[in-house]
Amino acid sequence: MNGLRAAAFLLVTVLAGACTASPSPTATPPGAPPTGLVPASAPSTLPGSPTQSLAVLTPTTSPTAPPSPTPTGATPAPSPTFGPTEAPTPESSPTESVAPSPSVPASSNLVEVAAGGGSADPSAGGTATDAHIEHPTGLAVAGNGIIGIVDSNAGTVLAVGPDGLIATAAAGMTGPQGMCLTFEGVAYVAERGANRVIKITSNGGLLAVAGSEFHADFRGDGGPAKKAYLSQPYDVACDAAGNLYIADTTNARVRFIDAQTGTITTVAGNGTQGFAGDGGPALDAELTNPQAVAVDPAGTVLYVADYGDSHLRRVDLATGIITTVLGSGTGPVSYDPSLTALQVAPTRLIAVALDAQGNVYVPVFFTDKGQMVMRVDPTGHLSIVAGGGTSSDIGVTPTDFRLPSIEALAIEPTTGALLIASNDGRVYRIPGVATPTT
Repeated sequence: MNGLRAAAFLLVTVLAGACTASPSPTATPPGAPPTGLVPASAPSTLPGSPTQSLAVLTPTTSPTAPPSPTPTGATPAPSPTFGPTEAPTPESSPTESVAPSPSVPASSNLVEVAAGGGSADPSAGGTATDAHIEHPTGLAVAGNGIIGIVDSNAGTVLAVGPDGLIATAAAGMTGPQGMCLTFEGVAYVAERGANRVIKITSNGGLLAVAGSEFHADFRGDGGPAKKAYLSQPYDVACDAAGNLYIADTTNARVRFIDAQTGTITTVAGNGTQGFAGDGGPALDAELTNPQAVAVDPAGTVLYVADYGDSHLRRVDLATGIITTVLGSGTGPVSYDPSLTALQVAPTRLIAVALDAQGNVYVPVFFTDKGQMVMRVDPTGHLSIVAGGGTSSDIGVTPTDFRLPSIEALAIEPTTGALLIASNDGRVYRIPGVATPTT
Protein backbone atom coordinates (compact mmCIF):
# COMPACT_ATOMS: atom_id res chain seq x y z
CA MET A 1 0.00 0.00 0.00
CA ASN A 2 2.88 2.34 0.76
CA GLY A 3 4.18 1.77 -2.77
CA LEU A 4 0.83 2.81 -4.17
CA ARG A 5 0.87 5.96 -2.07
CA ALA A 6 4.33 6.77 -3.39
CA ALA A 7 3.13 6.36 -6.96
CA ALA A 8 0.08 8.50 -6.28
CA PHE A 9 2.24 11.19 -4.71
CA LEU A 10 4.50 11.42 -7.72
CA LEU A 11 1.54 11.27 -10.07
CA VAL A 12 0.09 14.37 -8.48
CA THR A 13 3.37 16.19 -8.97
CA VAL A 14 3.29 15.21 -12.63
CA LEU A 15 -0.26 16.40 -13.09
CA ALA A 16 0.47 19.45 -11.00
CA GLY A 17 3.44 20.63 -13.08
CA ALA A 18 2.68 23.92 -14.77
CA CYS A 19 3.86 23.81 -18.37
CA THR A 20 5.57 27.12 -19.06
CA ALA A 21 3.64 28.15 -22.11
CA SER A 22 2.01 31.25 -23.43
CA PRO A 23 -1.75 31.72 -23.56
CA SER A 24 -3.49 30.53 -26.70
CA PRO A 25 -4.73 33.07 -29.26
CA THR A 26 -8.33 33.33 -30.23
CA ALA A 27 -7.78 31.95 -33.75
CA THR A 28 -9.50 28.60 -34.24
CA PRO A 29 -7.78 25.81 -36.25
CA PRO A 30 -9.41 24.98 -39.58
CA GLY A 31 -12.32 22.60 -39.20
CA ALA A 32 -12.80 23.43 -35.52
CA PRO A 33 -16.02 24.91 -34.18
CA PRO A 34 -16.07 28.72 -34.45
CA THR A 35 -15.71 29.25 -30.73
CA GLY A 36 -12.84 30.97 -28.95
CA LEU A 37 -10.16 28.89 -27.32
CA VAL A 38 -10.46 28.56 -23.56
CA PRO A 39 -7.89 30.62 -21.63
CA ALA A 40 -4.95 28.68 -20.23
CA SER A 41 -6.08 29.35 -16.69
CA ALA A 42 -9.61 28.10 -17.26
CA PRO A 43 -10.62 24.51 -16.43
CA SER A 44 -10.87 22.02 -19.28
CA THR A 45 -14.22 20.59 -20.26
CA LEU A 46 -12.82 17.75 -22.35
CA PRO A 47 -14.77 14.52 -21.87
CA GLY A 48 -13.86 13.11 -18.49
CA SER A 49 -12.27 16.34 -17.31
CA PRO A 50 -13.17 17.86 -13.94
CA THR A 51 -15.41 20.90 -13.83
CA GLN A 52 -12.91 22.74 -11.71
CA SER A 53 -9.18 22.63 -11.05
CA LEU A 54 -7.87 19.35 -9.72
CA ALA A 55 -7.74 19.13 -5.95
CA VAL A 56 -4.42 18.62 -4.23
CA LEU A 57 -4.00 15.00 -3.24
CA THR A 58 -2.20 14.84 0.10
CA PRO A 59 -0.83 11.37 0.88
CA THR A 60 -1.59 10.12 4.36
CA THR A 61 1.97 8.94 4.75
CA SER A 62 5.23 9.96 3.22
CA PRO A 63 6.27 8.18 0.00
CA THR A 64 8.27 5.04 0.70
CA ALA A 65 10.70 5.48 -2.16
CA PRO A 66 14.23 5.91 -0.75
CA PRO A 67 15.22 9.58 -0.70
CA SER A 68 18.32 10.80 -2.47
CA PRO A 69 21.20 11.37 -0.03
CA THR A 70 21.66 15.00 0.96
CA PRO A 71 25.25 16.19 1.49
CA THR A 72 26.07 17.57 4.90
CA GLY A 73 25.10 21.20 5.13
CA ALA A 74 23.06 21.08 1.93
CA THR A 75 19.45 22.24 1.77
CA PRO A 76 17.05 19.63 0.39
CA ALA A 77 15.19 20.63 -2.76
CA PRO A 78 11.59 21.66 -2.09
CA SER A 79 8.79 19.39 -3.24
CA PRO A 80 7.11 20.38 -6.54
CA THR A 81 4.16 22.68 -6.03
CA PHE A 82 0.70 22.03 -7.46
CA GLY A 83 -0.38 24.00 -10.51
CA PRO A 84 0.91 27.30 -11.86
CA THR A 85 2.24 29.74 -9.28
CA GLU A 86 2.15 32.72 -11.61
CA ALA A 87 0.87 33.71 -15.01
CA PRO A 88 2.89 32.29 -17.91
CA THR A 89 5.31 34.54 -19.74
CA PRO A 90 4.45 35.09 -23.41
CA GLU A 91 6.87 33.40 -25.78
CA SER A 92 7.91 34.02 -29.34
CA SER A 93 5.74 32.37 -31.99
CA PRO A 94 7.52 29.91 -34.30
CA THR A 95 6.30 31.99 -37.22
CA GLU A 96 8.45 34.90 -36.12
CA SER A 97 12.03 35.28 -37.31
CA VAL A 98 14.14 34.41 -34.29
CA ALA A 99 17.72 33.33 -33.88
CA PRO A 100 18.42 29.62 -33.42
CA SER A 101 19.20 28.36 -29.93
CA PRO A 102 22.83 29.05 -29.07
CA SER A 103 25.24 26.18 -28.69
CA VAL A 104 26.96 25.72 -25.34
CA PRO A 105 30.52 24.54 -24.74
CA ALA A 106 30.85 20.79 -25.27
CA SER A 107 32.20 20.31 -21.75
CA SER A 108 28.93 21.53 -20.23
CA ASN A 109 26.47 19.44 -22.24
CA LEU A 110 27.77 15.89 -21.99
CA VAL A 111 25.36 13.02 -22.56
CA GLU A 112 23.60 11.82 -19.38
CA VAL A 113 21.05 9.13 -18.55
CA ALA A 114 17.84 10.52 -17.04
CA ALA A 115 16.05 7.19 -16.56
CA GLY A 116 16.28 3.51 -17.37
CA GLY A 117 19.13 1.13 -17.94
CA GLY A 118 18.79 -0.70 -14.61
CA SER A 119 16.99 -3.80 -13.42
CA ALA A 120 14.73 -2.45 -10.65
CA ASP A 121 10.94 -2.40 -10.93
CA PRO A 122 9.86 1.24 -11.40
CA SER A 123 6.68 0.62 -9.39
CA ALA A 124 8.82 0.00 -6.32
CA GLY A 125 10.21 3.53 -6.44
CA GLY A 126 13.91 4.28 -6.16
CA THR A 127 16.39 5.98 -8.44
CA ALA A 128 15.26 6.44 -12.05
CA THR A 129 18.61 5.31 -13.48
CA ASP A 130 18.32 2.01 -11.57
CA ALA A 131 14.90 1.31 -13.05
CA HIS A 132 14.14 -1.11 -15.86
CA ILE A 133 12.11 0.49 -18.66
CA GLU A 134 11.08 -1.97 -21.33
CA HIS A 135 10.23 0.28 -24.28
CA PRO A 136 10.00 4.05 -23.73
CA THR A 137 7.95 5.52 -26.57
CA GLY A 138 6.55 8.77 -25.20
CA LEU A 139 7.94 11.74 -23.27
CA ALA A 140 6.46 14.89 -21.74
CA VAL A 141 7.90 17.40 -19.28
CA ALA A 142 6.03 19.58 -16.79
CA GLY A 143 7.07 23.11 -15.97
CA ASN A 144 8.31 22.00 -12.54
CA GLY A 145 10.71 19.46 -14.08
CA ILE A 146 8.67 16.28 -13.62
CA ILE A 147 9.21 13.92 -16.58
CA GLY A 148 6.47 11.63 -17.84
CA ILE A 149 7.59 8.49 -19.68
CA VAL A 150 5.37 6.05 -21.57
CA ASP A 151 6.57 2.44 -21.32
CA SER A 152 4.66 0.91 -24.19
CA ASN A 153 5.50 -2.74 -23.53
CA ALA A 154 4.63 -2.50 -19.84
CA GLY A 155 1.44 -0.49 -20.48
CA THR A 156 2.46 2.15 -17.96
CA VAL A 157 3.25 5.83 -17.56
CA LEU A 158 6.20 6.56 -15.27
CA ALA A 159 6.98 9.74 -13.35
CA VAL A 160 10.52 10.96 -12.66
CA GLY A 161 10.94 13.80 -10.17
CA PRO A 162 13.67 16.46 -10.08
CA ASP A 163 15.22 14.44 -7.23
CA GLY A 164 15.79 11.54 -9.64
CA LEU A 165 13.21 9.21 -8.06
CA ILE A 166 10.80 7.22 -10.21
CA ALA A 167 7.34 5.75 -9.68
CA THR A 168 4.52 4.31 -11.76
CA ALA A 169 1.90 7.00 -12.32
CA ALA A 170 -0.64 4.86 -14.20
CA ALA A 171 -0.87 1.27 -15.42
CA GLY A 172 -3.16 -1.10 -17.28
CA MET A 173 -2.98 0.51 -20.71
CA THR A 174 -2.93 -1.39 -24.01
CA GLY A 175 -0.06 -0.33 -26.22
CA PRO A 176 0.30 3.29 -25.04
CA GLN A 177 2.57 5.26 -27.35
CA GLY A 178 2.83 9.06 -26.96
CA MET A 179 1.74 11.54 -24.31
CA CYS A 180 1.43 15.23 -23.48
CA LEU A 181 0.86 17.49 -20.48
CA THR A 182 -1.53 20.44 -20.55
CA PHE A 183 -0.84 23.85 -18.98
CA GLU A 184 -2.60 22.68 -15.81
CA GLY A 185 -0.41 19.54 -15.77
CA VAL A 186 -3.07 17.03 -16.83
CA ALA A 187 -1.60 14.03 -18.65
CA TYR A 188 -3.10 12.63 -21.85
CA VAL A 189 -1.89 9.41 -23.50
CA ALA A 190 -2.37 8.02 -27.00
CA GLU A 191 -3.37 4.43 -26.26
CA ARG A 192 -2.63 3.00 -29.69
CA GLY A 193 -3.59 -0.59 -28.89
CA ALA A 194 -7.04 0.46 -27.68
CA ASN A 195 -7.67 3.04 -30.44
CA ARG A 196 -8.30 5.86 -28.01
CA VAL A 197 -6.82 8.83 -26.14
CA ILE A 198 -7.08 8.72 -22.37
CA LYS A 199 -6.61 11.11 -19.47
CA ILE A 200 -4.76 10.08 -16.32
CA THR A 201 -6.72 11.12 -13.24
CA SER A 202 -5.20 12.27 -9.96
CA ASN A 203 -5.45 8.78 -8.46
CA GLY A 204 -3.93 6.99 -11.45
CA GLY A 205 -7.25 6.16 -13.10
CA LEU A 206 -7.83 6.17 -16.86
CA LEU A 207 -10.63 8.14 -18.53
CA ALA A 208 -11.30 7.90 -22.27
CA VAL A 209 -11.60 11.30 -23.97
CA ALA A 210 -11.67 10.14 -27.60
CA GLY A 211 -12.04 6.86 -29.43
CA SER A 212 -13.79 3.58 -28.73
CA GLU A 213 -11.76 0.89 -27.02
CA PHE A 214 -10.62 -1.81 -29.46
CA HIS A 215 -12.75 -0.33 -32.27
CA ALA A 216 -10.55 1.05 -35.08
CA ASP A 217 -12.44 3.27 -37.50
CA PHE A 218 -13.01 6.87 -38.56
CA ARG A 219 -16.12 8.73 -37.52
CA GLY A 220 -17.42 11.45 -35.24
CA ASP A 221 -16.06 14.71 -36.69
CA GLY A 222 -18.19 17.63 -35.57
CA GLY A 223 -19.49 15.78 -32.53
CA PRO A 224 -18.34 14.82 -29.03
CA ALA A 225 -14.81 13.40 -29.02
CA LYS A 226 -15.83 10.66 -26.62
CA LYS A 227 -18.17 9.23 -29.27
CA ALA A 228 -15.64 9.46 -32.10
CA TYR A 229 -13.58 6.61 -33.51
CA LEU A 230 -9.81 6.63 -33.94
CA SER A 231 -7.51 4.11 -35.58
CA GLN A 232 -4.22 3.33 -33.84
CA PRO A 233 -3.42 6.84 -32.55
CA TYR A 234 0.33 7.06 -31.97
CA ASP A 235 0.71 10.46 -30.39
CA VAL A 236 -1.08 13.39 -28.79
CA ALA A 237 0.05 16.99 -28.29
CA CYS A 238 -1.55 19.82 -26.35
CA ASP A 239 -1.33 23.59 -26.47
CA ALA A 240 -1.53 26.06 -23.60
CA ALA A 241 -5.32 26.17 -23.75
CA GLY A 242 -5.60 22.40 -23.28
CA ASN A 243 -6.68 21.68 -26.87
CA LEU A 244 -5.53 18.26 -28.08
CA TYR A 245 -3.98 17.28 -31.42
CA ILE A 246 -4.01 13.55 -32.17
CA ALA A 247 -1.92 11.62 -34.68
CA ASP A 248 -4.76 9.38 -35.92
CA THR A 249 -2.23 7.19 -37.63
CA THR A 250 -3.97 4.61 -39.77
CA ASN A 251 -6.76 7.07 -40.54
CA ALA A 252 -4.03 9.26 -42.14
CA ARG A 253 -5.31 12.31 -40.30
CA VAL A 254 -4.56 14.66 -37.42
CA ARG A 255 -7.63 15.19 -35.23
CA PHE A 256 -8.31 18.19 -32.98
CA ILE A 257 -10.31 18.28 -29.73
CA ASP A 258 -11.51 21.69 -28.62
CA ALA A 259 -10.91 22.06 -24.89
CA GLN A 260 -13.94 24.31 -24.43
CA THR A 261 -16.56 22.27 -26.27
CA GLY A 262 -15.10 18.75 -26.33
CA THR A 263 -15.82 18.62 -30.06
CA ILE A 264 -13.52 16.65 -32.37
CA THR A 265 -12.61 17.69 -35.91
CA THR A 266 -9.85 17.02 -38.44
CA VAL A 267 -7.12 19.62 -39.01
CA ALA A 268 -4.87 17.73 -41.45
CA GLY A 269 -5.24 14.82 -43.82
CA ASN A 270 -8.05 13.68 -46.10
CA GLY A 271 -7.87 10.02 -45.11
CA THR A 272 -5.86 8.91 -48.16
CA GLN A 273 -2.45 7.42 -47.42
CA GLY A 274 0.12 9.24 -49.57
CA PHE A 275 2.12 12.42 -49.98
CA ALA A 276 0.32 15.32 -51.62
CA GLY A 277 -1.18 18.73 -50.95
CA ASP A 278 1.76 20.97 -50.06
CA GLY A 279 0.89 24.63 -50.44
CA GLY A 280 -2.83 23.96 -50.13
CA PRO A 281 -5.38 23.30 -47.40
CA ALA A 282 -4.18 20.74 -44.87
CA LEU A 283 -7.62 19.14 -44.94
CA ASP A 284 -7.06 18.21 -48.61
CA ALA A 285 -3.54 16.87 -48.09
CA GLU A 286 -2.47 13.25 -48.05
CA LEU A 287 -0.52 11.85 -45.10
CA THR A 288 1.03 8.42 -44.64
CA ASN A 289 0.83 6.96 -41.15
CA PRO A 290 1.60 10.15 -39.17
CA GLN A 291 3.15 8.99 -35.90
CA ALA A 292 4.18 12.10 -33.97
CA VAL A 293 2.83 15.61 -33.53
CA ALA A 294 4.01 18.80 -31.82
CA VAL A 295 2.26 22.14 -31.42
CA ASP A 296 3.50 25.49 -30.17
CA PRO A 297 1.97 26.69 -26.88
CA ALA A 298 -0.09 29.37 -28.61
CA GLY A 299 -1.73 26.81 -30.88
CA THR A 300 -0.66 28.53 -34.10
CA VAL A 301 1.71 25.99 -35.69
CA LEU A 302 1.40 22.21 -35.85
CA TYR A 303 4.22 19.84 -36.88
CA VAL A 304 3.44 16.34 -38.13
CA ALA A 305 6.03 13.56 -38.40
CA ASP A 306 4.70 11.86 -41.50
CA TYR A 307 6.33 8.49 -40.92
CA GLY A 308 5.21 6.66 -44.05
CA ASP A 309 6.57 9.18 -46.55
CA SER A 310 9.49 10.48 -44.43
CA HIS A 311 8.53 14.15 -44.41
CA LEU A 312 8.06 16.62 -41.59
CA ARG A 313 4.93 18.61 -42.41
CA ARG A 314 3.97 22.01 -41.01
CA VAL A 315 0.40 23.24 -40.68
CA ASP A 316 -0.29 26.93 -40.17
CA LEU A 317 -3.34 26.68 -37.93
CA ALA A 318 -4.43 30.25 -38.73
CA THR A 319 -4.56 29.72 -42.51
CA GLY A 320 -4.90 25.95 -42.65
CA ILE A 321 -2.06 25.67 -45.20
CA ILE A 322 0.28 22.68 -45.10
CA THR A 323 3.92 22.63 -46.23
CA THR A 324 6.97 20.40 -45.88
CA VAL A 325 9.86 21.68 -43.77
CA LEU A 326 12.11 18.60 -43.80
CA GLY A 327 12.52 15.61 -46.10
CA SER A 328 13.51 15.09 -49.72
CA GLY A 329 11.33 12.12 -50.53
CA THR A 330 14.37 10.15 -51.69
CA GLY A 331 16.60 7.63 -49.94
CA PRO A 332 19.10 8.34 -47.12
CA VAL A 333 22.20 10.36 -47.93
CA SER A 334 25.59 10.81 -46.28
CA TYR A 335 26.00 13.80 -44.01
CA ASP A 336 27.14 17.08 -45.51
CA PRO A 337 27.02 20.30 -43.48
CA SER A 338 25.79 22.16 -46.55
CA LEU A 339 22.61 20.08 -46.73
CA THR A 340 19.33 21.90 -46.24
CA ALA A 341 16.35 20.45 -44.39
CA LEU A 342 14.66 19.66 -47.71
CA GLN A 343 17.69 17.69 -48.93
CA VAL A 344 17.83 15.09 -46.16
CA ALA A 345 15.77 11.92 -46.00
CA PRO A 346 14.67 11.00 -42.48
CA THR A 347 13.88 7.35 -41.95
CA ARG A 348 11.69 6.06 -39.12
CA LEU A 349 10.37 9.56 -38.48
CA ILE A 350 8.41 8.82 -35.29
CA ALA A 351 9.50 11.68 -33.02
CA VAL A 352 9.33 15.47 -33.06
CA ALA A 353 9.91 18.12 -30.40
CA LEU A 354 9.52 21.89 -30.41
CA ASP A 355 11.21 24.48 -28.20
CA ALA A 356 10.02 27.93 -27.12
CA GLN A 357 12.07 29.63 -29.85
CA GLY A 358 10.35 27.70 -32.63
CA ASN A 359 13.20 25.28 -33.32
CA VAL A 360 12.08 21.77 -34.29
CA TYR A 361 13.99 18.59 -33.36
CA VAL A 362 13.68 15.36 -35.36
CA PRO A 363 15.65 12.13 -35.91
CA VAL A 364 17.42 11.87 -39.26
CA PHE A 365 19.39 8.86 -40.54
CA PHE A 366 22.62 9.41 -42.48
CA THR A 367 24.35 6.54 -44.27
CA ASP A 368 27.78 7.39 -42.83
CA LYS A 369 26.82 8.54 -39.33
CA GLY A 370 23.69 6.61 -38.44
CA GLN A 371 20.78 8.21 -36.61
CA MET A 372 21.18 11.78 -35.41
CA VAL A 373 18.97 14.41 -33.82
CA MET A 374 18.81 17.45 -36.08
CA ARG A 375 17.49 20.93 -35.36
CA VAL A 376 15.54 22.93 -37.94
CA ASP A 377 15.34 26.59 -36.99
CA PRO A 378 12.51 28.94 -38.06
CA THR A 379 14.51 29.98 -41.15
CA GLY A 380 14.93 26.37 -42.30
CA HIS A 381 18.60 26.09 -41.31
CA LEU A 382 19.65 22.53 -40.38
CA SER A 383 22.17 21.74 -37.63
CA ILE A 384 23.39 18.73 -35.63
CA VAL A 385 22.28 18.35 -32.01
CA ALA A 386 23.38 14.81 -31.15
CA GLY A 387 24.59 11.57 -32.66
CA GLY A 388 26.97 10.67 -35.44
CA GLY A 389 29.78 9.52 -33.17
CA THR A 390 31.24 6.13 -32.34
CA SER A 391 30.93 5.97 -28.55
CA SER A 392 28.06 4.29 -26.72
CA ASP A 393 29.27 5.60 -23.35
CA ILE A 394 27.60 8.40 -21.42
CA GLY A 395 29.71 11.37 -20.44
CA VAL A 396 30.82 12.09 -24.01
CA THR A 397 29.89 15.08 -26.12
CA PRO A 398 26.59 14.76 -28.01
CA THR A 399 28.31 14.50 -31.40
CA ASP A 400 30.70 11.81 -30.14
CA PHE A 401 27.74 9.68 -29.06
CA ARG A 402 26.29 6.94 -31.25
CA LEU A 403 22.56 7.11 -30.71
CA PRO A 404 20.42 4.00 -30.42
CA SER A 405 17.14 4.00 -32.32
CA ILE A 406 15.14 7.07 -31.27
CA GLU A 407 11.58 6.56 -29.99
CA ALA A 408 10.60 10.01 -28.63
CA LEU A 409 11.98 13.50 -28.06
CA ALA A 410 11.13 16.28 -25.60
CA ILE A 411 12.57 19.59 -24.41
CA GLU A 412 12.75 20.39 -20.70
CA PRO A 413 11.27 23.91 -20.66
CA THR A 414 13.03 25.26 -17.58
CA THR A 415 16.50 23.87 -18.41
CA GLY A 416 16.55 23.67 -22.20
CA ALA A 417 17.80 20.09 -22.04
CA LEU A 418 16.85 17.62 -24.77
CA LEU A 419 15.42 14.27 -23.69
CA ILE A 420 15.77 11.28 -26.01
CA ALA A 421 13.86 8.04 -25.42
CA SER A 422 15.60 5.14 -27.14
CA ASN A 423 14.98 1.48 -27.87
CA ASP A 424 17.71 0.44 -25.45
CA GLY A 425 15.34 1.18 -22.55
CA ARG A 426 16.92 4.48 -21.56
CA VAL A 427 15.98 8.13 -21.61
CA TYR A 428 19.06 10.24 -22.35
CA ARG A 429 19.45 13.91 -21.41
CA ILE A 430 21.59 16.46 -23.24
CA PRO A 431 21.79 19.76 -21.31
CA GLY A 432 21.96 23.17 -22.93
CA VAL A 433 20.32 22.36 -26.25
CA ALA A 434 17.57 24.99 -26.19
CA THR A 435 17.17 28.33 -24.46
CA PRO A 436 15.35 27.78 -21.15
CA THR A 437 12.02 29.47 -20.56
CA THR A 438 11.65 31.73 -17.54
